[in-house]
Amino acid sequence: MNENNVFKKYEFTGTHREVGRQHGEALKSQILHHLDITYENAARVSNVTKERALSVAKQYEPYIRAVEPGFMEEIEGIAEGAGITKTEALLLQVRQEAVYLGLYGKGGFDPECTSYFAGPGYTSDGKVYAGQNADLAGDFESISNVVIFAVTGKPKVMMIVPAGQISYLGINSEGMGVDCNFLACDGWRKGFPRYLISRYAIEHPTFEEAAAAIRGIKERSSSRNVLLTDYRGNCIDFETTSMEIGEIDATGKGAFVHANHFLNYHMMKYEKAHGNSWVDSHWRQYRFNLLMEQYKGRINGDTLKEILRDHEKDPVYGQISLCTHTCEASNLYHTFSSMIYHLSDGYIEATKGVPCENPYKKYTF
Repeated sequence: MNENNVFKKYEFTGTHREVGRQHGEALKSQILHHLDITYENAARVSNVTKERALSVAKQYEPYIRAVEPGFMEEIEGIAEGAGITKTEALLLQVRQEAVYLGLYGKGGFDPECTSYFAGPGYTSDGKVYAGQNADLAGDFESISNVVIFAVTGKPKVMMIVPAGQISYLGINSEGMGVDCNFLACDGWRKGFPRYLISRYAIEHPTFEEAAAAIRGIKERSSSRNVLLTDYRGNCIDFETTSMEIGEIDATGKGAFVHANHFLNYHMMKYEKAHGNSWVDSHWRQYRFNLLMEQYKGRINGDTLKEILRDHEKDPVYGQISLCTHTCEASNLYHTFSSMIYHLSDGYIEATKGVPCENPYKKYTF
């Protein structure tokens, strides 16, 4: 397997600050590139300057400290290790809040990501799987890695993360997984950043504690769909906005899929997706569900790879598919990583880039 087309794996250990400092030192050049991508996207999407983006980032520190002060220590450690300011390290955690600043309340958000869960009744081996096609705009392949955050006294967390971010998508050492999707809605504000919710949840040792942790975040900055799963077949989807959380309990149902629009009827009042983004999300939701039903009883790691590589195009634009490639309809978004969490066996398979062109590599604790 060519090492250039798979993610490298790192493990950072110790206190939050020590983990952050190791992260910053090991990935300094990628962190600087990540900052450049963030400034470029903020200017492209919202006409936000570098100075404005950094000013926005500063406002989130007290909300992070209130929920998990260890995260701020880790962010400070990244700044120390990478030789950047604390505000720059903060910006990487609130990248989307800064990028979409000009669109709050207006809709027009870009689509990103399709998450899934499959368990007994749908799987051929009775095992539990979860994961997603993660879609982002920009060269995130070159700045992302598989990172094990081994903070003393907490479950180990293994995530695919852009360099300098302390949280994104992955699993923990207790057999729990977390996947996330963008939700287009207004009401964004200062609060606990959307990207940090996923790691905050699975740093808890049990599914029940992780679910309670998500519910317990009272001041959230923005919208985020969070799909929480575990090796026992527990599955709850949290459609979070800054104002409210809607839950969909899919435990015992065997399969669940979520794209970028609200599925909980009570939460649909917040929907802001329209045009390309509405079609994009509904098509991926429909297509993934259809394939899950077609493969029902036969799903395993190999069949999931076939689903995640699917290129059946939408009937409106003829451009959108589960394996997302940059095109006019996707507005620069593409699948930068395709992920399969083998929750029953405690490892991840992931691609660096679109899954139709790149191999899945196994990552273990």
